[in-house]
Amino acid sequence: MPASHGTPGRRPRSAPFGIKLLCALGAVRLVRGVPTAVGALTGGPVGVATGLLLLALLGLRAATLYGLWTLQPWAWWVTIVVFGAGSVVSFLGFLSTPGGLGPLLVDVGILAYVAGQREVFRRQARSGW
Repeated sequence: MPASHGTPGRRPRSAPFGIKLLCALGAVRLVRGVPTAVGALTGGPVGVATGLLLLALLGLRAATLYGLWTLQPWAWWVTIVVFGAGSVVSFLGFLSTPGGLGPLLVDVGILAYVAGQREVFRRQARSGW
């Protein structure tokens, strides 16, 4: 285990590099989603509802990325749910817009990597953080 992660039972100083990298990619995806959500707000009642829902989901993703970056014990489960659902939505979006492979790869990448990092978050829970 890298020295930056300290000893077992103690809070690591930082998240593993892979989690940081995927959080950065997730943040880029988050920023790119804001114009879509805001643009939907101009589309009448259905557009407003859609835009508000998209903004709420973007907020949930932002909270999830923060939890991952700071190794919050709850972040593992929330990531599995949020990015699992996001992967399904991204896949459906990819089917309708074949050029939209990037969001799907980011969502699936975050989901797959974090799923394999369960022990990092378990250690955080055991250390009382």
